[in-house]
Amino acid sequence: MNLEPPISLIERALTYQKAGCIDKAGLIYRGLLRRNCQSARLYTNYGVLQYQSGEKNLGLQSFERALLCDPSYQIAWDNLQVDADLMKSQATLLKIAAKILDLYPDSQQARIAHIKGLIANSDYELAKASAAMGLGSNPDDLMLRELSVRCDLALGDIDSALVHLLYILSLKPADAFASIGMSDIALKSGDFESAISILEAAYQKNPENFFLMVELARMYQSSGYLSKSIDMYALALAKSENSPIIASNLAYCYGEIGEIAKAFDLYDSVIQQGVESPECLIPLIFMCSTLGDDYLDKLRKYSSLFWSLHSQNPAECGAKEVNDTSFVVKDSVPFSPGPLAKVRLGILTGDLGTHVVSSFLASFLLNYSKESLDVEIISNQWKNDQIAGVLSRTVSKCLSIA
Repeated sequence: MNLEPPISLIERALTYQKAGCIDKAGLIYRGLLRRNCQSARLYTNYGVLQYQSGEKNLGLQSFERALLCDPSYQIAWDNLQVDADLMKSQATLLKIAAKILDLYPDSQQARIAHIKGLIANSDYELAKASAAMGLGSNPDDLMLRELSVRCDLALGDIDSALVHLLYILSLKPADAFASIGMSDIALKSGDFESAISILEAAYQKNPENFFLMVELARMYQSSGYLSKSIDMYALALAKSENSPIIASNLAYCYGEIGEIAKAFDLYDSVIQQGVESPECLIPLIFMCSTLGDDYLDKLRKYSSLFWSLHSQNPAECGAKEVNDTSFVVKDSVPFSPGPLAKVRLGILTGDLGTHVVSSFLASFLLNYSKESLDVEIISNQWKNDQIAGVLSRTVSKCLSIA
């Protein structure tokens, strides 16, 4: 019988676990449990091992047992949080947190997990009430204050949100979350200058904060200060290791100031990362169409990729009635011309409807030969009026990319 102290055995099992020797680590953990050894660290390590072995539900049970041993054991809470994020649902976290709170009502970790679970379920009223209970015993807990603000903003209670934000700033003047929250409230009230000033002041105190970089870049972008926005997005992009979203925003700003080559390279880098989003493909297609013959191959590549994505979920905009703005999703059949196929013509426009362009289109659409042409309209700004309804019925398909 191995009488080695449990803490020593846990250390040895952890060494095996880190080295990938799952079976050896498991033997030690199970041996300790048979000896009726119970500790938050033992159950947490064993839960991680069960995850590594593909036994997810058993791992969750081990994390729960760890917290029943010690409700303040943060590593167990962190593992539960990661699991909840991966599942895109915090139902398990909420259930366990509620159980721990019943046994340990003063556990701040359980309280925070409980509130996060309620927020994930959009139960903002209950989350706000739970946060108030936690703040009653610990008014200086910054996380509880932040969660309270999230609930207040979701419920439209701006005054309560301001109270919490000012309290956070009184404890931590350079707090990024509170500064962003104050800026957001100023923006909602129409005070654009104050919104920017709040973020700038916070960024000067904390120039390495990623979230302040992103928020300030977005604020500059919406204000038209594109050069400042570009500087902020560039800093955030370097810090985020080429985030596709930030790269796309930076590319958009470059495009707006006419730096087409830089915008093209950034959008292209996003596609190369495997992020096949219309937000990147559409500007790339338009840029290729204006950059000359050297970009024809890329134009074909991006267009093919865009339509291959689109064909999986096409949105038809043929109007059944003039007042019907709904789009019908239909099965898509790839175009494969045979020897007697019609010439396929696509018209891309944002002016189908009451507009001078439609006057020119009408003379063609009402008179072309349907025996020799297969015409489709691609609308990027659908106008729901009588003219649009009439012209959309003259073609074989009217497709909205709005």
